[in-house]
Amino acid sequence: MRDTWAHPDSHDNQQAADVLRRYSYAESPLMFAPQPLLRAVGSLGGLSGARFWRVTLGGQPRLLRKWPAHVSAAWLSELHALLRHVNAVGIQEAPAPLADASGSTVVAHAGHSWELNDWLPGSPIEEVLPNATAQAARPGIAAGAAALARFHEACVAYPNRPGSLGSPNAVRKRQQALQELAAGPPTAPPPDGEHLVTQHDSAAILARLQSLGPRMLRQVAAVSDQPTRLQMIHGDARREHLLLSNGRVTGLIDFGAVTYDTPLVDLARWLGETCSECPAAWADGLAAYHALRPLTDLERRLTPLLAVSGTLIAASNWLRWSAEPSMNLGSRAAPQARIQQLARRLELIASGRHAAQIVD
Repeated sequence: MRDTWAHPDSHDNQQAADVLRRYSYAESPLMFAPQPLLRAVGSLGGLSGARFWRVTLGGQPRLLRKWPAHVSAAWLSELHALLRHVNAVGIQEAPAPLADASGSTVVAHAGHSWELNDWLPGSPIEEVLPNATAQAARPGIAAGAAALARFHEACVAYPNRPGSLGSPNAVRKRQQALQELAAGPPTAPPPDGEHLVTQHDSAAILARLQSLGPRMLRQVAAVSDQPTRLQMIHGDARREHLLLSNGRVTGLIDFGAVTYDTPLVDLARWLGETCSECPAAWADGLAAYHALRPLTDLERRLTPLLAVSGTLIAASNWLRWSAEPSMNLGSRAAPQARIQQLARRLELIASGRHAAQIVD
């Protein structure tokens, strides 16, 4: 999305300026300095409904976030407690929420919760290595897996929700979703009008879901009651949410899906999104994670299972959403790109060529 400079006639930008005035080091006036101090950067490519501004405060670049209205101040305060914990034990890649003049890191304004963080350096892996194959990106993929291992190790000792053993919620959710898929696949979008996925592509996705679903359901059901390590995790470790610079991870961002579950959810998501076509890169990522946080035999089996089953469920969800005219997904480009990526991964799974199916 093209950046736009804040203007006093913009309602959202005026709200952002009002929020920033609650911070003791906020320059004033914010929107009339020779170099504008408040810049709207839209959704930053996300689909959560959050809005963002790049801000210069205290001489430093910051990121202001307006959370969707359904996100409560209590939930956001708990997230900030987790982020303060991981920062305190050395995870500088995670954002550090900044306190306003009253000492609070959550600002309630205009029916929304707001937060201010430092602007973390770096870029997603596809921007750092544009047009690179997963083979060429292997060091960055391994660096991302290692960063997740360090983050997970820090979260184990989070006092508000320490690590434990139990059946992963992610496995139960996948089992339920696959049962629903077996009972009735998603409806393809109608032939008339514009849709995120063409009739031809939706038919191919549906066919693969119906073919792969029953086998995947059996595999997930077989491990659904096996206990493994549980703890606080990122919950949405997509490739856009790990920032790299000079070969290392400099930012772990967007904690809107943080939850208590198996950390393999994060590892499977990262590897599944970055190297589904490159078994060597997948093996590198597993090795980098294992070197810092050794995986049990069960966890080694669960990681590819979560990646493959997650692909089926995500494809089913996106196909269903694309057929719902009431769904407001904003710009069509990002959803269409995700559907195309999922369709390609389904093709790999159907032919047994997905890296998760190859690496032992």
